[in-house]
Amino acid sequence: MENYKINAFTESAPESENEYLGTDGLLHCTTCGDPLECIINSLNGFKKVRCICSCMKQKRDAEEAAQRNVVIERNRLRCFGETDFLLQGCTFKESNGNEILDISKNYVKNFPYFLKTGKGLIFTGPVGTGKSHMAACIANGLLDLGYTVIMTNFATVVNKLQESFEGRQDYIKRLTRCTLLIIDDLGAERKSDYMQEQVFNVIDARYRSGKPMIITTNLTTDQLKKPVTLEQGRIYDRIIERCHPVKVEGYSVRRINLKNDFWETDRMLKGIQAEKEDL
Repeated sequence: MENYKINAFTESAPESENEYLGTDGLLHCTTCGDPLECIINSLNGFKKVRCICSCMKQKRDAEEAAQRNVVIERNRLRCFGETDFLLQGCTFKESNGNEILDISKNYVKNFPYFLKTGKGLIFTGPVGTGKSHMAACIANGLLDLGYTVIMTNFATVVNKLQESFEGRQDYIKRLTRCTLLIIDDLGAERKSDYMQEQVFNVIDARYRSGKPMIITTNLTTDQLKKPVTLEQGRIYDRIIERCHPVKVEGYSVRRINLKNDFWETDRMLKGIQAEKEDL
C-alpha cells in the first residue's frame, strides 16, 4: 500500500498547455477533462502510467477511419479498373427494391459464411436486366466492409494474359488472391479453343483457391447444364458446383433507361418545359 501512496500521489509536471494537474494528483486533458494518467497494479506495486483521453481517442479513431477509407477507395479503383467504370457507382441505395436486390443484400450480410464455404452466385437472364449492376452493388457493399474484390470479364482477362508471358502467373494469382472475384458476361467471349482454355484456367484456379466467385451471364440454366463441348463442360461444372443460381427476369433496364433518356433529351432540344410532376 505504501508503494501505491508514493506512486499514485507523486505529482507529475504538465508537459504542455494541453494538460493540467488535477486534485487527484493525475494529469488531465484541458479540452475534455479526462485523466491522461491512470494507476495500475504492477509486479513492483502501484504506479502511474500514461493513458489517452476521450478527445485523443476520437482523433485516433478519425485518423484510423480516414486511413481505412483511403485503402477502401484504392481497392475500389482496382476492383473496377478492368471493367465499365460506371459500375463503380452502383450501390444498393440507388437500386429498385425487388427479390434480386434482397438476395444480393443478404449475400453481403452473410458473406463471412459464404467466404468460409466458398459459395458464390451466378446471375442468369436476358440482356439488360441488371445482372452486372447487381453484381457491382455486391462488390461495393463488400468493398465498404474492407474486403478485396475484382470485377472483370474474360475478354479483358485474355488480353491481360497476352500482354506479358512473365506476368501471367502474377495476374492469375491476383485473380485468385482477392476475397471475391466477379466475372461479368460469361459466354460473350470468343469460342476459340485458346479462349476456352484461358477461361478454364481462370475458373479452375479460382475453384482450387476455395474462394467465392460471382458470374453474370446471358446463358440459361439449361445451357449451363448441357454444354456443347467438353471444355465448356469442365468450365460450367465448376461454376455450377460453387455458384448458387439466381434468375434475373423482367424488362430490360438498359432499354427503359435509354427510352427515358431519349425523351428527356428530345424534350430539352425542342425547348419543351418539363411538367412539375416529372421533376
